[in-house]
Amino acid sequence: MAHAFRTTRAAAALSLALAGAGITATGCGLFGRAPDNHTLMYNADQPSGGTGAVDRTELLVAWYASQEFHDQLDTLRTHLEAAPDADKPAIEGRGPETQAIAHRQLAGDEPLYTVLVGVQDELDALMDEQGLWKVVLVSGDAPAGTTDITDELVSRITPHEQHEGDAEGGE
Repeated sequence: MAHAFRTTRAAAALSLALAGAGITATGCGLFGRAPDNHTLMYNADQPSGGTGAVDRTELLVAWYASQEFHDQLDTLRTHLEAAPDADKPAIEGRGPETQAIAHRQLAGDEPLYTVLVGVQDELDALMDEQGLWKVVLVSGDAPAGTTDITDELVSRITPHEQHEGDAEGGE
């Protein structure tokens, strides 16, 4: 959870710095509709490295089907079950809110900050292994001059193991 705090704090600091410089984040892909080839992450330890590319749709599907994401949902359910009745409506609202975020991310209307927090360690390791300076998000094929790391990143995201009776379609 410390990673998530640092990443959230860093995003807030960046937002304030951009605003202070008179730069709005609208349209840059960080906080709003993302154009192709916007930067997902950079690696200061590899300043002369190459550029990797990740297909945003494949990354989204892998993240929302991941064990880590489902563990977050289980934690939310646990809090809901333990909450006093007066607190339950607020907690129940988190499910539809999370779903709405996922839909906006898929449509390109919401940044992938929630996904990046979840895959940051895997992405860091992959960037080090591949000697990459930065990774960009794309829709479809990786552009010329980049290394497509989509399959490798997705393979490092642990899929959710469905169990009997799961709402996701278990028997």
